[in-house]
Amino acid sequence: MRLAVADYFDMLRSELRGKSFNKVKHNLRLRPQLNDRSKGSVEKKHMNISAALRDMGLPFIDGYKPLPKYQGLVLDVVEKTLPSDVRELMESTLVSFPQRSLALEIAGPEREVPPPIGGKADRVEDRAVSRPPVLRFDYAERDAANRRLGELGEEFVLETERRRLRDAGRADLASAVQWTSKELGDGAGYDIRSFTKDGNHVFVEVKTTNLGHRFPFLVTSGEKKTSERLEAQYRLVRVFHFTRDARFYTLHGAVSSTCVLTPELFRARPV
Repeated sequence: MRLAVADYFDMLRSELRGKSFNKVKHNLRLRPQLNDRSKGSVEKKHMNISAALRDMGLPFIDGYKPLPKYQGLVLDVVEKTLPSDVRELMESTLVSFPQRSLALEIAGPEREVPPPIGGKADRVEDRAVSRPPVLRFDYAERDAANRRLGELGEEFVLETERRRLRDAGRADLASAVQWTSKELGDGAGYDIRSFTKDGNHVFVEVKTTNLGHRFPFLVTSGEKKTSERLEAQYRLVRVFHFTRDARFYTLHGAVSSTCVLTPELFRARPV
């Protein structure tokens, strides 16, 4: 397990630095050290490590989708061997920003990619872990609290919406797209009021990260309720790898239908 985790952290260093790496070569080099385990077995180990990092609230390798169940040993080794330089890279990734002019220059519908493909296993919230993480860092919460990152991401999507409508020959609608959270405040439950090319309203909530497309994000109870009330017109746009090479995907409808929601906060009062 220590060998698999060390190899994973080596790849994660490269990803956080924006450098390419070859997963197949890493797999081939590692297998002889693990009693010649199969390619698939090593891949599953790396996916288990992604799941442990996710449950610790930390960034993980985008190309290794977290498996929903893993051994407690994975978590033990990840916690005990997390290198300080990897933590520093995680921190620097969180606080970096693209230049506003560059972010708006590349904004456009061509930056959209398909949403992550899930499966039945992805909807399992209970994981076979012997204990919860001792070390817990909520990088999703850090994303949500980073107002500059959120504002730049919203403006990126705002410009994308305007370009989409102009490309469709609807400059009239493009000029009417509203940056709701900027003009009216955060209480609406969405960030942008836009339109389809036919002139129907759509309501867009933007979630931005410098991390990968599978990294979790926070949804407030107000956003959840708004997505259910405006389900047919609601869009959640997830912007990812924002500083490195911005891309986004769109989830249509109520977030309770498009995401696995895990309650992590309760309002308490004395009995």
